[in-house]
Amino acid sequence: MSSGPARLSLAHQRRLREVWRSAGWPYHDLIEIDLLAAGLLARECDAAGRETVRVTDAGIHQLAETLQKNRAARNTMKTWWPGWCARCCAPAGWSGGA
Repeated sequence: MSSGPARLSLAHQRRLREVWRSAGWPYHDLIEIDLLAAGLLARECDAAGRETVRVTDAGIHQLAETLQKNRAARNTMKTWWPGWCARCCAPAGWSGGA
């Protein structure tokens, strides 16, 4: 199996997070097929014959990478947004409270 796609779509990232937080009930759809084929999910069957999916080690690594990218983007936004608002959203003649 491959080590996973270089870049997951938002739908694939969301599904991987959903499976991580869920009991692992399968969706049986195209997104799940992609994640299974990439080795990010694995199918399992219990003694009663119920099928579930679980996030593999590669899937956990993918989740961690996505989390790091989201945190970096959020930190960039926190530094960019206040300055942008002060320049673009302030009423004419407003000097920032000074």
